[in-house]
Amino acid sequence: MPIPDHLVEEIRQRADLVDVVSEHTRLKRSGKTWRGPCPLHGGEGPNFSVDPAKGFYKCFVCGEAGTVYNFLMKQSGMTFPEAVRAVAARVGVEIPDERDQRRDREEDPNFVYYEVNGFAAKWFRDQLASPAGQKARDYLARRGIIPETIERFGLGWAPESFDQFGTAARKAGFHTADLLAVGLVKEAKKTGREPYDAFRGRVIFPIEDLGGRVLAFGGRILEAVENTPKYLNSPESPVYHKGSTLYGLGWSRGAIRKEGVALVVEGYMDYVSLAAHGIPHAVAPLGTAMTDEQATLIGQFAPRAILLYDSDKAGLKATFRNGDQLLRAGVEVLVATLPEGEDPDSLVRAQGEAALRRYLDDAIDILERKVQLLDRKGLFTSIKGTRRALDVLLPTVRAARDGVVRGLYLKRISDKTGVPVDALEKEVGDSEEQRVPLDPRGEPRRDGRGTRYQADLTGRYPNEPPRHYDEPPFQDWSGQRQFGGQGQQPYGGGRPYGDGQGQYGQGQYGQGQYGQRREYGERRQFGERRRGFGDRRGGGYGEPERPNPQVRVRMGAERNLLMMMFHSERWIEEAAKILGPEDFGDPDYRVLFRILMETEGRRDADGRWLMEFPEDLASDVEVIRAQAEHHDWTGAPSFFAENMDQILARPVEKQVRDLKMSAPTGDEMDDDILQRMKEHLVLKRENKHLRIKPGILDPNDPILNERRFKGSA
Repeated sequence: MPIPDHLVEEIRQRADLVDVVSEHTRLKRSGKTWRGPCPLHGGEGPNFSVDPAKGFYKCFVCGEAGTVYNFLMKQSGMTFPEAVRAVAARVGVEIPDERDQRRDREEDPNFVYYEVNGFAAKWFRDQLASPAGQKARDYLARRGIIPETIERFGLGWAPESFDQFGTAARKAGFHTADLLAVGLVKEAKKTGREPYDAFRGRVIFPIEDLGGRVLAFGGRILEAVENTPKYLNSPESPVYHKGSTLYGLGWSRGAIRKEGVALVVEGYMDYVSLAAHGIPHAVAPLGTAMTDEQATLIGQFAPRAILLYDSDKAGLKATFRNGDQLLRAGVEVLVATLPEGEDPDSLVRAQGEAALRRYLDDAIDILERKVQLLDRKGLFTSIKGTRRALDVLLPTVRAARDGVVRGLYLKRISDKTGVPVDALEKEVGDSEEQRVPLDPRGEPRRDGRGTRYQADLTGRYPNEPPRHYDEPPFQDWSGQRQFGGQGQQPYGGGRPYGDGQGQYGQGQYGQGQYGQRREYGERRQFGERRRGFGDRRGGGYGEPERPNPQVRVRMGAERNLLMMMFHSERWIEEAAKILGPEDFGDPDYRVLFRILMETEGRRDADGRWLMEFPEDLASDVEVIRAQAEHHDWTGAPSFFAENMDQILARPVEKQVRDLKMSAPTGDEMDDDILQRMKEHLVLKRENKHLRIKPGILDPNDPILNERRFKGSA
């Protein structure tokens, strides 16, 4: 049985030609190539050149040249099929054999899933190469991704059709149940309809294991669409476990070994863009939170890692979290700092490989980077600031597995803060035993009240009491947002609770049924609970006080919808068809809804996807998820429809409420207002599913009659 051409090319691209040739002669790096004596004619001078980027060799004396296959055929006397199989064995690629396939089907229960994913990868590649893929090819070309790179990494295109892939897969003999199991299609909500394609209108990035088997897929939209996540990933499946896979490691491991360092980037596009521009030794965790298994994998191929993330707040948070994880695996961790607003992809496209390598050459140790940022914030100028700085630095000391590195870190911190090394060692030891227990995600574990045991990366404690207005604001790492100062609001400057205006009318959180709201700085009465560490009703630093979970129960429809979305991604898709973040009245629930939309398809069994949510909303997430776990999900579709209807009814309720408030106070109602009331009654009849409050559309309801009565009196 002949070896398929695409497999021959894939094996060649994966092969490490330098490693193969080095078994037969001495090679030494010379710029981008490697030089040494020619093993084919027995030369002694450095006339034999190997170009690993092109996968090509040439001897300038005897004239022999070719690929890794040509070299093995000349040097070892192999036939072409033997050379291909020999190289395939080195790089971990399986060459299909009909007898082996039959045996694998019988012995490996997951074999069918690999077959399904393999079929999907080829189908997506074919769509990209077809006329229908022109738009995607143009997009990739604008991003600097050349055809050779597309072919090397097996990039594809998922058409915007609702069921084109599913139909093709079923025609090829694959069962719907297997397509569902690996997340290539999703169940239709209406009975009697076939499942629909999970990936639509996206560039496809196959995710492979070290042996080259396709495990899952990632998809990226071509341009931003409101309420549509930029990236969509396959869910966990029998063959795909996100926390144990690194994107690109199968292709990059040879280059990583040669360079002695792994570049850790954030996503698929960064990885592919770097490879396309001559930087092949990168990997990308599938998500921002690196796991123990991923860190250990990197450590198996390189003793050092350079973290190459964005310089915004989210990028810095991921940098230090993943850096500590790599330190626990015994890897030396450096941090490369890119210019503000740049990411690896944009930088290498705009300025080229040489510019990016300059930033890599300037990378500094992860602890040194923390010290640098804390110093810029002026935290080392006061006792209180130094205490906070220590709470940021010491977790990195604890993460360092190497004893010598720990000692060097402690010495550096001691020199910077003036705290004796002995005191720091005691602090680290005490904290490891009792002060900073870690949760399964590698984060500091919370106590029963939701508080953290250490400062966050801005050098402040997430749950400390609010500062007075005369205190200066504290800027975050990225410099994009300041906490503190009167009048500043999170999440785009929305109104604080209790302003007595807006969608829900006068006083719902102000002077209405929940009591008059107290402004910051007012004195509390004796016996009232003081807001401080562990009381999560306020965000601190000028953030408006947030209702506690007991009060938030009043906004049941929004909370219930979020509970369903946390419970199952099915409801995220359903909600996205009707609602957007702007439909949520609660600013925090609005943020939770948006992040749930963005993380669809990225959930992992270990719960690391939850790290995408802001720190100050962690307790809300915990409460809602706990409610979801104990909720009776019998009749879930009806429950979903009921809460959705209540949210959809709110704009109508507000319009009618405003209409009533504008009604005349005399005995006679204005004909225009009466006509508009009748129109709303028609709306109610035509939209009986909307859960509009009883009487709200009745021109003779008590609210309106009370106004008229007072006016006539």
